[in-house]
Formats: sequence, C-alpha cells, structure tokens
Amino acid sequence: MSLNDWQSLCVGRDNEKQLLKDAWAKAKSGQPGFVVLRGESGFGKTTLVKELYSWLSQNENEDPDGYWPDTLKNNNDSLNINPSKEDFSNSNSIPYLWWGIRWKGGERNKVEGNSCALIEQKNHLVSHKNALEYKKREYDRGQKSGKLIAQLLGSLLPVNIVDIAINITEQVESYKNEKIEQLEQNFTIEEMQKKLNGEETANLFAFFEELLDENYTKVPSIPLIMILDDAQWADEESLRVIDKLFEMATERKFKLLIVATHWEAEWYKQANSNQNKNLPTIFNRLKLFTEHQQLSNVMEIIDCGKVSELDIILKQALPGLTENQRSIILKKVDGNPLMMQEVILYFLREPLYFMSENPNQALSCVGEEKINIIPSDLV
Repeated sequence: MSLNDWQSLCVGRDNEKQLLKDAWAKAKSGQPGFVVLRGESGFGKTTLVKELYSWLSQNENEDPDGYWPDTLKNNNDSLNINPSKEDFSNSNSIPYLWWGIRWKGGERNKVEGNSCALIEQKNHLVSHKNALEYKKREYDRGQKSGKLIAQLLGSLLPVNIVDIAINITEQVESYKNEKIEQLEQNFTIEEMQKKLNGEETANLFAFFEELLDENYTKVPSIPLIMILDDAQWADEESLRVIDKLFEMATERKFKLLIVATHWEAEWYKQANSNQNKNLPTIFNRLKLFTEHQQLSNVMEIIDCGKVSELDIILKQALPGLTENQRSIILKKVDGNPLMMQEVILYFLREPLYFMSENPNQALSCVGEEKINIIPSDLV
C-alpha cells in the first residue's frame, strides 16, 4: 500500500458494512430493506455507501461480468454516489441497478417547493437504458419487457421548468411542445410544476414496476439499490415517491434496498416535529407497519459514531510521527474520520511542518506548534 492510499482506508466500520451486506442479501431474496446510516457530518456515512458499492462491483458473485466500475471516484472535495459514465466498460450485462440521489444543504427550504430530486437526477437511470433493455430482452425473448423499459426511460428525459417559466414571463411563443403550451394557458408556474412532476413520477413508478415486479412482467426482476444521500434535506415529492415505492416493494416482494444517510441531530429534530413529510416519520411508520404485519423486511438504523481506529489511517499517512505527536492529533480529531483526513492534508500541504521537509519523518518544531492551533473550521 502506497502512502497516498490512506485516503481510501475505511476503518472501524466492519459491523456496519456487514449489516449492509446482510440487508442486500435479503433484498435480493425478495425481502426489501430500508437502512438509515445516521450520524453527524464527517463520521463516514457516505464513505460506508462507497464501501458497499465497491464490495458489490468487485465481487464476482454480485457483478460477474464487470458491468459496474470498481470504485466511486471522488470529485474534488465531494464523494460521488454514482459512477462516472467514462468509467464503464462495454458490458451490457447489468446484474443490478445502483441509483444515487443526493440533496444539497438547505435544498428542502427552497422557494421552488415542488421540486423533486428523483426526477431531477433521473439522468443516472437513463444512462443505463441500453443495458436494462438488453437484460430484460435476455429474460423475455418476446422483447416486450425490454422495449417497455427503454420507452419508460425515454419518457424520463428532463423537462426544464426554469426555461418554461422564463418563456411564460417573457410571453415567448417558442414552447417545447404542445403540452407545455396548454399548461401555460391553464396553470400557474407552481401548478405546472406539480402537474409535470405528477406525470413524470407516474412514469417513474411504471419503470419501477417493469424493473422489479416479476408477477407483472413474468420475467426475472433486476434488483435495485437506491442511495438517498443527505436525506435530512429531502424534498416532499421525493419522500412521497420513496414512501409509496417501499410500500409497493413490501406488498409485492420487490428486490429493493434503500440506503439513506441522515444527520443525527436533524433526525431527532424532524422526528419530534409536527410535520409528517420527513424521512424519520416515514421510516418509523414503515417500520411499525413491517412489525405489525410480522414481515421479514430489513428496517435498520445504523448509528455512525466516533471511530476509535483512526490511528491506523494516521500511521499510514504520516508514518514518521512520534507517539506523542500521534496522541495529540488523535485527541484533537476525537474520532471524526473527516476531521482526521483534513488534519492530515493540513500538514501535508506545508513541507516545513516536517523534519527535513519530509512528510515521512516526524513533525518539526514548527509542525508541533501547529498541532495546538489546528483551525476548528477544517470540516
């Protein structure tokens, strides 16, 4: 392992990783799962998602033909939750569908209250159109199911409501199609967004049925893993779709695994609020339903707390530190994996912080002084 490989290390989460693997095994057998990775920012929730992805894509039993790229690459400072298009091989043999949806901080409170992240980020589904069509045709020699998958994904092509709104405001006659012209005549922008979302979510549910419902299509289903990243910001329309989808999955035994990441403080805040359109409320209701019906669905909350094994990463990244230097840094970091990463990068950016300006050696006097004044806003 090279020194640079410290950034790919995931330590202290073996139990959590095994719970995710077990949930996936049950989901593939028709016992849908809903797992929440709950913890504060920086405690490795999205890293666990990436670990699950890598385990699936590099496991010959899960992806025997190598359809999925081996890892999810980082994009600058962001952790990607979908693989990049350029990293895919020419294989059309898709063993399961991975779909990551991410919400950005504060997005839940946008003025555009009718937005739906599932619709806005459906491009990650459309990119697998050919592979899904090919897989379904393998199962269905009549080709009906494969063609329908392709048609449904085609119907999920984006409609840009911002462009439409501009056209209305400026009274421009160049609308995208006849449907948009009719909507403009009869609805406000907000009503138009609701109507368009309704039509697109209907197409989305039809796609889910074609993908997951073996009784409906009479051909084997393709398992689906949905990642809901930073779900504390999830919009109401997306939550409505997720709620209904999991109910469908429970009733029809879909091969579905939903994995959500959620801030811990926001979880308790939302759960204790009067609003019912948030992930904690939906999850708790679905869990009670599962327990009442004595179903075998996996409904699991995995708490991602402090990591005690961060010294492994520190030794790999900065092997020359003295025991005292390591001890001080570990105390500063206090079990936060992201804080550890940022502290390491903080020192690596300045060679003067090391003896002989060599990062493989101990910290210099200047470096030791910096330990005690590490900025608190690194994460």
